[in-house]
Amino acid sequence: MSSRTRVGLALLGVALSVGLLWAFVVPPWQAPDEWRHFEYVKLILEEGRLVSSRDISPEIMREIIDSMVRHNYWQFGYAYYPYDPSNPPQSFEEIVPDWIAHSLYHPPAYYAAAALFISPLSRSGVDQQLLAARVFSVLLGALSVAIAYGTARAIFPQEEALSRLAPLIVALLPMHAFINASVNSDALAELMVSLLIFQWVVILRRGLSPLLAIGVVFATVVGFLTKRITVMSLPISAVGLLLWLTGKPWRSLSTGKLAAVGMGLILGMAGMAALLTWRDEICGFMPGACQFVLRYPRYLVIPEDIGTFILNPGYYTAEAFRTYFFWAQTLFESFWARFGWMNVRPDPYLYWLLGGFTLASGFGLIHFLVRHALRGDLEASQWRSIIFLLLTFPLALVVIFFGHLRSVELYPIGPPQGRFLLPVVVPIALMLAMAAQGLWPKVGDRRLTLGYGVGFLFLNLFCLARYILPFYYR
Repeated sequence: MSSRTRVGLALLGVALSVGLLWAFVVPPWQAPDEWRHFEYVKLILEEGRLVSSRDISPEIMREIIDSMVRHNYWQFGYAYYPYDPSNPPQSFEEIVPDWIAHSLYHPPAYYAAAALFISPLSRSGVDQQLLAARVFSVLLGALSVAIAYGTARAIFPQEEALSRLAPLIVALLPMHAFINASVNSDALAELMVSLLIFQWVVILRRGLSPLLAIGVVFATVVGFLTKRITVMSLPISAVGLLLWLTGKPWRSLSTGKLAAVGMGLILGMAGMAALLTWRDEICGFMPGACQFVLRYPRYLVIPEDIGTFILNPGYYTAEAFRTYFFWAQTLFESFWARFGWMNVRPDPYLYWLLGGFTLASGFGLIHFLVRHALRGDLEASQWRSIIFLLLTFPLALVVIFFGHLRSVELYPIGPPQGRFLLPVVVPIALMLAMAAQGLWPKVGDRRLTLGYGVGFLFLNLFCLARYILPFYYR
């Protein structure tokens, strides 16, 4: 077995161990929207097909609610209406308002896959099925760690520290472990966007191939079938395509490749035009797929006049920017460590420490980039990959903030949560790994990996011991 294989397996082992620890320690239903997500999985498991709001089952709701009562949900979780022991709720609409009582409007990919995974436990109780579905999410999170390892190796094949640090950071990030140890479509959304980013990195380093083109389309489509936040795949792919087309090796860019890109765009636009022109005929032939395609733009809640929406002067006032600052603060806190239903909030000093670490990492990243630019020891394709990774983060922020602005117009929702950034957790982890080398250029690879690995492991276990256990098991 090669050393790279051993390292990859060790990283997978770390990811699985940490994920399973969180899956078993966090009580049932104490992750964002977990009971609504599990209802979706359970309905598909029971019906043996994709479901909609017409399939809502009072029996399944009562079974889940009984488990929520057993696990003291109303003591720790979020409920809009108070719990009355003499008259316990019989439906989710008696826990929260109707418009957020179910998650059945979400695309079905994660829920169908989770239902298939737990199908051997179809006759087991809800608690056992929930734990099995959590294990499924842990496995998806572990695959994202593997992709982080592959992405780092694709960009820096000779840098052992970077290729080990990045996946370690992903595996040991407390919120990554928490979210990917719950029943939630975030796990598959993160995996698909991470896979998309990895494939673009390979394209920028080695060139486009038919297999990679199919992989990009696969990750994008499955992402769209998983969660709305994966719409960030479109601008990310646009930047990847632009960097590939305008990269240095124009001489190796054959006319056939350019023609293939152009043909793909033409076929895509022709397909959309055909769907709009012959909608009734196509829907008569493929009703299920057609209805999903036609409903998807409504699911994205994109405004009809997107230019007017973006340029709305109300979004650029001093009061609006105070709101954005609060959103950014919440996004930062809940990316690092804010658990449960956003109600398990660590001590302020931890956020100050994490803020200082993030700020220092920014300077370290700049130092890393400047040092390598002055040395000239990175290839042009490596620089394109690094630029691509650096741009994925602001692109994700723009999608999150404008998407949240639109959602706030339609629904009374809170600030954006850090889990919305998990689709770009691999680029973030790679930036932190590059920053580590920038901050500590004279520290050897093994010592740097050990130091950061122990530090992030301590942060992970500290959050469990200091906040999770006392909150839920006092």
